[in-house]
Amino acid sequence: DRNHTARLENNGADKASAAITVLKNVHTGEEIDFFPATAGAAAQLAGSGVGRILAELGMSTRGTASQRKQRMPLAIGVITRSGFGPIQ
Repeated sequence: DRNHTARLENNGADKASAAITVLKNVHTGEEIDFFPATAGAAAQLAGSGVGRILAELGMSTRGTASQRKQRMPLAIGVITRSGFGPIQ
């Protein structure tokens, strides 16, 4: 998986202001355009942005906007001890 190392790096993003590593589209190998620069920006992404990134990562885009948003932190590796997403 081209994104394994990036997800491991993103796992250290324990604050909203923490920079995160851009992941790559699983089909093209190119960096995902408009990927959030910080863990906080990833948490703030709206529905279409979340769906686009999940699709580029080859992950399911099914379900409600809330369900897709819940998958996002795991998809990009931003996971904290207290659960998913950055610490505020």
